Amino acid sequence: MVNLSAAIRFISEHGNDLEQARLGVLLQNENVSLLEAVSVLRSEQREDGSWASFWSGGASSVDATCYRLAQCEQLGLNNEDFIQRALTFLTTRQLENGSFSECRKLAPVAPPWVQPDDPSAIFYLTANAGFWLQYFNKYPDNTKSAVEFLISNINIEGYLSTFLHANWLAAGLFYSANEVEHSTSIMNYLESKLTDLSASNLAWLINALVIMGVPKHMNLIVQGVDILRDLQHEQGYWLSEDGDDYNVHTTLESIRAFRICS
Repeated sequence: MVNLSAAIRFISEHGNDLEQARLGVLLQNENVSLLEAVSVLRSEQREDGSWASFWSGGASSVDATCYRLAQCEQLGLNNEDFIQRALTFLTTRQLENGSFSECRKLAPVAPPWVQPDDPSAIFYLTANAGFWLQYFNKYPDNTKSAVEFLISNINIEGYLSTFLHANWLAAGLFYSANEVEHSTSIMNYLESKLTDLSASNLAWLINALVIMGVPKHMNLIVQGVDILRDLQHEQGYWLSEDGDDYNVHTTLESIRAFRICS
């Protein structure tokens, strides 16, 4: 059984201002103030509407911008001007074939999952950018191009030959875009991989699918929730594969997964 009280206490004791705001939104606290969180997002946004990544040396990053858009969604933000600017930035980085890639100038410093010109990275960034363009529903033509590119690259087994997280982002994107057959094919593949996933990835998978409209009674989601339940630490948190500094984030995402699937 999940100990949500212990999880909430862990976040309250260890979370930063942005994470505390996310907790308030999760708990539907009417007194939560998003002013500090919005101020942080605005202050770190670049003039072109992007955000920089920890690895990019201050340069604009498609991946970092998608990450910040994910934070906006977690905070319940939707129509703020800086969200529109971020979405516009993404459209400027989309290639003619519908795909997305980081700038080639970043190749010397980019980590493997966003390495320019690497097919796996391109599939991931296209699924991620397409996911958020679809979620915020501002640029349907750009979203359609991303969907078509990804579908054209589904392998004979019915999934994308790339990172697992790219596949669940693509599955959510496809489902929301009424490409249910392709979404189902990918979800069937992911079902066989659930026991390989960390708590942070399980929570990410569950939340990404559910916010895009995938029914929470789907076997992939039900099994994911069951596995995630067993990964809670006795002190209330869920361990992040990225280190202790990210345990609060993983715990927030895990709480959310249980709440939206309850």
